[in-house]
Amino acid sequence: MRLQRNDAATTLPGDFTVFSNGGLQLYLGDRGALRKTVAPADLTGLQATLNDPALDTLADTYPVTLPANAGDTLTIYGAHRRTIRYDPGSHDLPAVLQRLISEVMGLRKRF
Repeated sequence: MRLQRNDAATTLPGDFTVFSNGGLQLYLGDRGALRKTVAPADLTGLQATLNDPALDTLADTYPVTLPANAGDTLTIYGAHRRTIRYDPGSHDLPAVLQRLISEVMGLRKRF
């Protein structure tokens, strides 16, 4: 799973990737990348959210219209790759997307 922040993000910049083996990687542009490893048990909440059936159709049912350089992007890799673009400041995100963002940001804050 990868979170790509929009170019205008003023807090928590950098692309963030969560690997299924517990590896976390934060890309900081020209400064390179930071890496950490967490116990697989720390990924339980994220894994449960990724297994939520509502997530399967979210990319189709939540087509956000945003300016070209706005919004963050979540990419879920695997057999059924999905990309979801959303406005992190929106107050009307679908519940499953809110849970997914919360899980990813919780891991992201370990840096």
